[in-house]
Amino acid sequence: MNARLFLPGFALVLLILASPANAQYMFLDSNGDCTYTAADKLHPVHPTTVDIWFDTAHNRDGSTTSCHSDPSTPLDMFSYVVNLKATGGTVSYSAYTNRVSGMVQVGTPPSSDGTQFSTGLITGTALPPGRYLLGTLTITVVTASPSVQIVPLLTPPLVDYTAFGSHCDEHEDLSNSIILGQDWFDVDGLVRPGR
Repeated sequence: MNARLFLPGFALVLLILASPANAQYMFLDSNGDCTYTAADKLHPVHPTTVDIWFDTAHNRDGSTTSCHSDPSTPLDMFSYVVNLKATGGTVSYSAYTNRVSGMVQVGTPPSSDGTQFSTGLITGTALPPGRYLLGTLTITVVTASPSVQIVPLLTPPLVDYTAFGSHCDEHEDLSNSIILGQDWFDVDGLVRPGR
């Protein structure tokens, strides 16, 4: 099955086939400790500053990952897309601040409908496997008591899958994107305020 990574003015061709899952780990940090814990929650009244972290080399439990098609190939990163979705209420999202040197925004995030946010960035040079603070944004609760999760794809699709571009050629000989929900699964979002 062919898929495209759509970013305004940019397209990556992906070939998606069943393969063993890589276990990269992406999480939202709202208390500034650079890790995910039960303390990472949305504030019920005030804006919450949220950092988006991604580790291409480890899964949630800290075990290392590798490229299944060629273990000598690093799980580097040359682009990424992140999709966030609020459930159980609505939120507002601020502008996104990129925190990875050398990465540039591709297009602009779509307007929020009160629940969804998406951004995509790319670099000309692949970053080595490791743990990266991708970016920061502010999320403010508008109604009810929402949680915010990292999701594979928004509905309707506004950009593309949560994924990262890597030279690990899991799907034949293409430099491709490793996709959340197909190639990796470990993510942690923010729980509802007061929980």
